[in-house]
Amino acid sequence: MLTTKFTEEQLQNFFSGNYFHKAYNETVELAAKIKVHSDGECPEDLIDERRPSESMAVKDYRKKIWEPITKPVFSKINTSLNKIRRSSDWSIKYEPSKANERVPAGETLSDYCENNFPFFTSLTNWAFGVLLKNYLVDANTLVCVYPIQEEVAANEFLKPFPFIFNSDNVIEYIEGDYAVVKSTDKVMYTENNVQKWGDCYYILTTASVQRWEQYTSENDYKLAWEYPHALGVLPVVKAKRLVQKSFGWQFYFESRLNAIIPRLNEALREYSDLQAEVVQHIFSEKWEFISHECNECKGTGVVKGTGFAGKEIACHTCEGSGNKKRGPYSTLELKPPMAGEAIMPTPPIGYVQKQIDIVKIQDERIDKHIYQALASINMEFLVNTPMAQSGVAKEVDRDELNNFVSSIAEDIVAILDSIYYFINEYRYKILISNQDERINMLPSIAVPEKFDILSTNYLETELQNAKNNKVNPVIVNALEIEYANKKFNNDSSIRDKVALILQLDPLAGISEDDKMVRFNNNWITKENAIISANIQEFVSRAIEEKGQAFFDMDLKDKKKMILEYAKQQIKDSSSSAEILGDTEKDDVLNDAKTIADGN
Repeated sequence: MLTTKFTEEQLQNFFSGNYFHKAYNETVELAAKIKVHSDGECPEDLIDERRPSESMAVKDYRKKIWEPITKPVFSKINTSLNKIRRSSDWSIKYEPSKANERVPAGETLSDYCENNFPFFTSLTNWAFGVLLKNYLVDANTLVCVYPIQEEVAANEFLKPFPFIFNSDNVIEYIEGDYAVVKSTDKVMYTENNVQKWGDCYYILTTASVQRWEQYTSENDYKLAWEYPHALGVLPVVKAKRLVQKSFGWQFYFESRLNAIIPRLNEALREYSDLQAEVVQHIFSEKWEFISHECNECKGTGVVKGTGFAGKEIACHTCEGSGNKKRGPYSTLELKPPMAGEAIMPTPPIGYVQKQIDIVKIQDERIDKHIYQALASINMEFLVNTPMAQSGVAKEVDRDELNNFVSSIAEDIVAILDSIYYFINEYRYKILISNQDERINMLPSIAVPEKFDILSTNYLETELQNAKNNKVNPVIVNALEIEYANKKFNNDSSIRDKVALILQLDPLAGISEDDKMVRFNNNWITKENAIISANIQEFVSRAIEEKGQAFFDMDLKDKKKMILEYAKQQIKDSSSSAEILGDTEKDDVLNDAKTIADGN
């Protein structure tokens, strides 16, 4: 069965393994450059390159012991960007009043995408667990949305799912028209009583989704499954964003992390060099005088070859040195001096003194390359603390960091908006024919503006510097709230209580000495002094009396409640003083003043 859109010749061309879109090589290469660091793939071009005056033995040794040291760098970036979903203003909101009555309970878009999403529970989990990394690595990745089940009962809702196809599996993509992608799935077929594995392709158009499966070794394919979705739009989203190049009106893109590649490549290249230098400059190398020589050539360095009429060739055992072959932990064996030569040292054994400065320099250079790579995307704060203390680190530019993270968040939200739309259309197009009604069912996804990206160590240092430099107390208070939210993010009870204390303290961020000066000069009320001195106790009392309701109260009502506590304390202190003598009365008032001063 053939589609009306493609001829059999076109289909065979797609499935031949020889046809790709115009920018296929470029898009695959762009992704491969980042996969070296994201997936720890061995960079053959960097490692295979032979250094000046380098022996093949050293080159092969470097390649053998290579390790993906930049993979943790990408992991840190990915983990930090995963915090976008933890932003205080990240939200996916559905309007209950716009819910359609024809959709039964448990089958709404919210139920499916937020609670019953296949394999991931929620679409958000999929977005930050699967989409984010693929988007960062391969800007030309396609997200194809189609149902996961091939057979659907009349009373059953479809279960659309977003499938990722990276650049190396995108055969053709004409935006808004069609996409041909190769699946990572394999299908088994039998040929001449032998079972073999075949390839699978998907073709998505504005009318249907088709799965084509190989069934012969002659590269023949059959249409195994088709779903006529009739959406009128192509259910495919491209990660895209930063334009790399275009062919006519078809655009191809590079990752927003592309700026980190040059420095991370340098870090990998110099790390490979460092491994060889460590062997040559740090490993202990012992020497001693002996009378032994290469057993094969008897110290001559040459042996008789075969097939060359006895022509002498370099000894393959000692590589022509005449000495036994050594490793980095072996002993350097030296022949004793001949007659007339310098006498043998006493003792006739020792260790080679090596220069290790080059190793230290290379190690520092690698760290600097990694730092500069992170700095290129304003995430240098991810460098380990010792590096930050070395004087290389600079102050984080929060505005630039927020701009970068915000651009990532906008991209993710844009992709999610399209996916929600396709899922909604697949599930409810037949049940709800009016498109406006279906559009009303879609959620609103807010692009966050407040990001919880910086580490607690950085925030702590920033807060301490603000206090030492006597920055405006309002700013100090804001930094304390941010630090508390970060520090106690996993314990909401402590986090919310600390935030309340800082929020309701009228003198937050002001030192105790300043509080005393202000109170003595009547610059602050007695109530505010009492509140500031007892804020923790007052907040705990309010929570005990009101429970969770206190957290949900308006700020004005919270402040009013705390003020009543302060007035009551002043009243109780005054009542106690009336019962006492004048001296004792003065002492009580002085005690109240001391409390107000914050001591």
